Amino acid sequence: DFHSDRADSESHYSLAALNGNLPQATFGGIPYLRTDRTDQFRVLFVLGGPGAGKGTQSELLQEHYPILHLSAGELLRQEVKKVDSPHA
Repeated sequence: DFHSDRADSESHYSLAALNGNLPQATFGGIPYLRTDRTDQFRVLFVLGGPGAGKGTQSELLQEHYPILHLSAGELLRQEVKKVDSPHA
């Protein structure tokens, strides 16, 4: 559990064990891997029902991390509005 109050040496999972090549940092006391220091892509899915706060959480992530936010719902709505879309 990455959100444990225990020290890394005591936790079940170690971020360093996941990928020893990436530097580790913390945000709000929660450790994470600095994926902005690599040429590899990382994907994070924010899932939830309508009104659950997916957009709000995505905005907060954008404020604190160098990420690109793609909303599947918004992309689909834009595609449907296109008159000549083969996918609408």
